[in-house]
Amino acid sequence: MSAPVLDAPTRPAPSRPRPAQPPAAQPARHTAVATRTALGLLAVLAAACAWWRVYPPASLPVPALAGVLLGAGAVLLADRITQGPVRPAARLVLWIAAAFLAGLVTAFTVAVPRAVTPSDAVAGVGRAMTGGLARILTTTLPAPPAADLLPQFAVLCALAAAVTVVIARGRGGLLLAAPGLCLLLTALVCGVGGAGSPLVVGLPFAVAAALLVLPRPRIVPALVAGLVVAVGCAGGLVLADATREPLDPRHLTAPPLRAEQPTAPMDEVAGWLRHTNDTAFTATVDSAWRSDPQPWRIAALDTYDGIRWTSSTPAVPIGYDLPATDADSATDSGAGQARVSVTPVDLDGVYVPVSGRLRHLARPGMTYDLTGETLVDPDGVHGTYDQTVSLPERSGLARDQAGQAQAGDPSLALDGCTDDRILNLAETAVAGAGTGALAQAEALQTWFHKTTTLRLDPDAEPGDSCARVMELVDTAGGAGNGTPDQFATAYVLMARSLGLPARVAVGFAAGQADDTGKVTVSLGDATAWPEVWFDGAGWVSFSAVPDRTGSGQTRQEERQETTTTPDTSHDTPDDAAQSQPTRSGPTPAQERGDTGRLILIGLGATVLVLILLLPLAGLLLTLARRRRRRAQGPLGAWAELLDRLADLGHPSAGRTSAEVRGVLSGLDPGTDADARALARLVDAEVYAADRASGDSAQAWPLLRRIERALSPHTSRRRRVLIRVDPRPRRWA
Repeated sequence: MSAPVLDAPTRPAPSRPRPAQPPAAQPARHTAVATRTALGLLAVLAAACAWWRVYPPASLPVPALAGVLLGAGAVLLADRITQGPVRPAARLVLWIAAAFLAGLVTAFTVAVPRAVTPSDAVAGVGRAMTGGLARILTTTLPAPPAADLLPQFAVLCALAAAVTVVIARGRGGLLLAAPGLCLLLTALVCGVGGAGSPLVVGLPFAVAAALLVLPRPRIVPALVAGLVVAVGCAGGLVLADATREPLDPRHLTAPPLRAEQPTAPMDEVAGWLRHTNDTAFTATVDSAWRSDPQPWRIAALDTYDGIRWTSSTPAVPIGYDLPATDADSATDSGAGQARVSVTPVDLDGVYVPVSGRLRHLARPGMTYDLTGETLVDPDGVHGTYDQTVSLPERSGLARDQAGQAQAGDPSLALDGCTDDRILNLAETAVAGAGTGALAQAEALQTWFHKTTTLRLDPDAEPGDSCARVMELVDTAGGAGNGTPDQFATAYVLMARSLGLPARVAVGFAAGQADDTGKVTVSLGDATAWPEVWFDGAGWVSFSAVPDRTGSGQTRQEERQETTTTPDTSHDTPDDAAQSQPTRSGPTPAQERGDTGRLILIGLGATVLVLILLLPLAGLLLTLARRRRRRAQGPLGAWAELLDRLADLGHPSAGRTSAEVRGVLSGLDPGTDADARALARLVDAEVYAADRASGDSAQAWPLLRRIERALSPHTSRRRRVLIRVDPRPRRWA
């Protein structure tokens, strides 16, 4: 009999064999991914070059490189240490950490001012990540590389680099250029009005994007991409030619006001003029300024409502360099530049004096009215302000004509003062001067200088209302004594009635520099002057202050009728001059000193009240606690006795009655009988079934005898402190 046939083991049918990959296929794939990654990151760096329209170019390399390297490294690290569904979450977490680290590197290296502590750096990066782009749109260009602005550029570079690496690990082509394109478009939107042309700053990115497709054998995607780019550029040029000016998102964004609306500077002039001996500020100037001194402007106001002057344009946050405006194209032709440093002394408020047209500021973080030329420090004037200003050149002014103001331009409005006498006075003042705008402006200036009834008087009745101005210049209705702001207001109203665009400027006289270039300007140098707009020259300053100074005798006589002045008839002239008050109120330094003294007096009074009230409150609480314990009978008396022992340095909480009596006997043997009797009452209160109320009433007299016996063992000061100390030494 033959042996059975053994079944062969069951095996699956072999599948169709796959073509074997050459050994070099896997390294070749890694090489392709690395190449795509490198080209994509190169496109991101090329797009980052466009940000020099937003920030100073020297501040860009560090945040760009830090953001690209850390952002790409975060994705590569996440792919290496994780896999599966957790990989996207790991990429996100590591990217956030890398972006924040790139911001910290920026804050510690190139941001101004540089972060000196980790907390400052973290706070700056946090503000940059949460609101950096919004602040860019409300800041003049180039934006300062501030610690709360520049780190957001590093964060954007890290984001673009991370997305680029993720795309490169899956596919290549033009899709790799998408993150860089977003970074470029963000720069173009934020950099409208910045330096350079959009086509120039976009050229590096176009070259880098071409490298992503040109090496490929398929030429169709490259042709399509080139066609799209050409059509886009042509469309952009057509739109730019049609609109002449690109849409600036800053026109759609309201600038954040970092300070409350400051007091109108015109209202301060009359008060400053009464403080002639106080130094408003000191300035250090160079030789260019000394050759052409300019007044110190704090505001230029173009809107008049019949009572006061304001500016029609808002102040915007500024960086280091100010952008060019329409006025700059007129004032900067042939203009020189000067460097000045202003240090406030007794000048309070938020207005920073500027001499000339502001070009560069060494301290960012302030706001500036580009039209009204008003520099405001929201934190209040303090420290030193280093400025670069342009000095106007007006050699060709005689050939210029007055600017044609647009409809509704406030520099021509007379809505606040429609008195017909203004036009009559203006026509009288310019009679015979001709129709030229410059001739009429100079004729108005001469009229104010030469009219014999007009006098400068710091003590004149204040106010810039239309009625006050007409009372001043219409000599039939007033004495003609006024302040510089009143004469400037009258000049501007008369110029506007003749069709000349005019506004009022407020500030201080230029002053004289010494051999070291130092200029000292007092509050008494405060003044106001009119400015008229001329095409090709911008705003040109004139003077409306009369050549004569009023004595103010009428106002002094009125004050003498109500007050008694000391007799100085026997003083020498010098003594009399020194004895007369030179100002009507305290100086800002004196006011600050008075405020400091008031604060110290208030703190002292508060401390004194606390010193008096705390012992009184302690005494009341101690009496209330003792009264509450009295209602508890023997148990309350025993709790008071334990507190007395604790005051003497023998805490006895938790001891038996025999142990407490032993402590008392050690302090004063005469207390033993009273302590024994009090202990029996406490035991009866705790353990007895029926409590004798008559015996319980003896507990507190026993306690008082024990306290009197212990009093000699405690100092008087200690007994007083025990009474006012509200704390129980041993709670019952």
